[in-house]
Amino acid sequence: GVLYMQQGRHVEAEEVLKERRRLGDVHASMALGDFHMKRGRHAEAEELFKEGRLLGHPDASTHLGMLCMQQGRHAEAEELANEGRHIGNSDASTLLGTIYRQQGRHAEAEKVLKEGRQLGDRPASTQLGMLYMQQGRHAEAEAVLKEGRQLGDRPASTQLGMLYMEQGRHAEA
Repeated sequence: GVLYMQQGRHVEAEEVLKERRRLGDVHASMALGDFHMKRGRHAEAEELFKEGRLLGHPDASTHLGMLCMQQGRHAEAEELANEGRHIGNSDASTLLGTIYRQQGRHAEAEKVLKEGRQLGDRPASTQLGMLYMQQGRHAEAEAVLKEGRQLGDRPASTQLGMLYMEQGRHAEA
């Protein structure tokens, strides 16, 4: 199912994932939840992520938190990110840091984004760079955004270009 998704064969992907889910594959439930979330089918995604959470999938609370954040349900997203963080999910640390950054809770954001970075979550470097940009800490922002770009997090390149533009370094942007 996941291979079909990567190939853009969405109908086939959904069919295979639904069948795997019927057979009790919690990973298929999570992949199907991601599939629905990307297509804006939030009610279906939420149901699947909740199912994954009940079945103990380690990423379920974080995925559900991301969905809540997309829907503006920030208190729920924060609670779910904390839940994921306490079980060692690096994505959860980045999600929580992003929530804190957006709320202006910079010290808390920096702490958990650094944690996500240490756990190996690529987007943590980008989010940390964005936090540093907000604070005018340009040298630090540049360093972590370059790190994010090297790790393959595409938004890091965009943010790095924006940083260069802000600094008048147009040739580098």
